[in-house]
Amino acid sequence: MSKSHSFNDAAWTKTGCTVPATALTDPLGGSNACRIVQAADFGVHHRVQQTITLAAATKQTLSVWAKYDGARFLGIAAGAGTGNPGFKGIFDLIKGDYVSRGDATNALALDDYGIFHDPAWGADWWFIFLTATTTTTSSGSVTFSVQDYSAPNSTEDGLTANRVQLYGAQLANGTVGNYQDVA
Repeated sequence: MSKSHSFNDAAWTKTGCTVPATALTDPLGGSNACRIVQAADFGVHHRVQQTITLAAATKQTLSVWAKYDGARFLGIAAGAGTGNPGFKGIFDLIKGDYVSRGDATNALALDDYGIFHDPAWGADWWFIFLTATTTTTSSGSVTFSVQDYSAPNSTEDGLTANRVQLYGAQLANGTVGNYQDVA
């Protein structure tokens, strides 16, 4: 996965959202966080995504730092494409909770997941991760979706006040490790 913190780069496809070029303070003290702003489109999953391939029989961990900025829920997924097994989860950025697997159709069972906060990262930054072991080689995408609604498997409400800040997306073999910036 490339451009691990540059969500406004062309490597990330944007659907139903914008990613302004404004540099925001990231959890590690730099100015590389990005704001994902939901567009005023109804019935659309507002997301940024990047095409990837998951290798067969491999433990994979998807992680990102996220910050509440008007949108309460963040959906994250890896490898989940039409007919492709992947793994996904929905997280509450206010309570700091794992909410659900989202639409579990054709989804891999999770080996582990988590959301936690360290005061050293500054106010409201959460580190979120999902880990699953793949069964087959799977093409799909890494997806981060702005989700602020009452039913976490429906489409969003199209409010432009729904935003999240993201930094440091990583898809790695194995379990959660140290973040490595990918240009």
